[in-house]
Amino acid sequence: MATQFWKGAVLVLLPAVAVAQDADIRQRVIDVQPVRFESSDCFKTGHFSVRGATAALKTASESEANRERLLGDARTSLVRAIEERDQEKNAGAWFYLGRTYLNMGDVVGADSAFTRAEVLAPECAAEVTDLRRRTWLAIAEVANLHVQEQRVDSAVVTYRLALRMYRGEPRAYSNMGTIFELAEEPDSALTYFRFAANMDTRVDGKPDPEIGRATRRMAQLFAEGDNIDSAGVYLERVIVSAQAANDSAGRDAATSALGRIMFQAQRYPEALSAFKRLAEWRPRDDAAKRNLASIYQAAGHSDSAQAILTALGETVPVAQQVDTNAAPYLINRGAGKYQQQQFEAAAKDFERAVMADPSNRIALTNLALTYNELKNGAKLVATAKRSIARDPFHELSHRFLVQGYVFLEEKGQAQTAVAQLDALPIFVDSLTATPLQGGRSVRGVALNKRKSASAAMVLVFEFVGADGAVISSNEVALESIPAGGSSVFTVEGGGSGIVDWRYRKK
Repeated sequence: MATQFWKGAVLVLLPAVAVAQDADIRQRVIDVQPVRFESSDCFKTGHFSVRGATAALKTASESEANRERLLGDARTSLVRAIEERDQEKNAGAWFYLGRTYLNMGDVVGADSAFTRAEVLAPECAAEVTDLRRRTWLAIAEVANLHVQEQRVDSAVVTYRLALRMYRGEPRAYSNMGTIFELAEEPDSALTYFRFAANMDTRVDGKPDPEIGRATRRMAQLFAEGDNIDSAGVYLERVIVSAQAANDSAGRDAATSALGRIMFQAQRYPEALSAFKRLAEWRPRDDAAKRNLASIYQAAGHSDSAQAILTALGETVPVAQQVDTNAAPYLINRGAGKYQQQQFEAAAKDFERAVMADPSNRIALTNLALTYNELKNGAKLVATAKRSIARDPFHELSHRFLVQGYVFLEEKGQAQTAVAQLDALPIFVDSLTATPLQGGRSVRGVALNKRKSASAAMVLVFEFVGADGAVISSNEVALESIPAGGSSVFTVEGGGSGIVDWRYRKK
């Protein structure tokens, strides 16, 4: 059984079935291998057939005469030793087979052989890592050339080959993330940046700077996708790690990125927190102080902003004055009070925000969250019903309705609300609106959290004016969504005067 198993394993190493490689890549891989052959002190040859193959590999490595024939002989001898001479557990046989493949320019074969050698002799992995890394660098150079010449598809294929050979440092993944950014594939870019961000490698005793760079790029992609919370979580993690390692440069870069992202999202309390820390760490940095003043001003703390700028010999520009009665301002001020557990004051700001912009779903959701903290059942029920009337498949609103009835100790109503929640075929979330010339576009995500596929359905979106009258309507056809799956949709409504929208199942 063992011989049959390893025969199958060896077959996938042979060039005849290997992934096709560019001739330039193959030659670059060959060129970066050590010119002088040295036997391993850790990987032992053991069997005489492995020793013979190693001798052929040595001669081929150091001389061009009969190189291809000698490499072919070495490969054949090593494969035969593994398949037919019970050397399948000889780590040295696999190691020298990997080196043979590298000298032939076969990356896939080398990776497979080295992987087996590392499993059999983990104490010798450092020797393999050195060969893997030098090969990875050679392939990465080709990928970078493709990037410079804007051949993104070729760069992706080439870098995937490079990653197959070496995955031992963040740059191996973050470079791939950058390529996918160029290809305008943010989901794939996030995947590779996340791999890099989750590594724990050190340079001179400090976290590898590439980890911080990858995390900042990942946070920016999260922010561009309106996932501000995830962006904040990853950047805070980098800040903590950098502080623990006394890495002030990494700490400051992550903190600055956090402040900018929160400011752009108009989450001023969190932006203030970030830039306050930055100003404390860099007391001589006037730019950090100006950033802090700008956020104070945007958050409605004009006196604090003026105090900072006065110390710098400047004044608050009139253009930076904000409308303190606008919904975005009230939402952010309310969020700050909510975080400080000043729930009564937060509720007042969110109530004013809803009055200023009745279509603002963030204001309405924040208001419900605050009523939930206050255990105000009557207002929580009223707010949840108002939200459900517009977003009947919004899971959180239904849960607020249940909780409101629980606070009111209305058991029958609570049970009815639970039944309504359980009966929802799908959930609709992340609804965002974008103004269009002559109308409005709404984007959302349909989620199926059940254990079976959802039925296909049609949602009718109605776009309404300030008086609540329907200006236009449009339909979204949702195909069946598999269990645990999701579907992104976009719908447009035409007409002037649109201020809000609602939807229902057809």
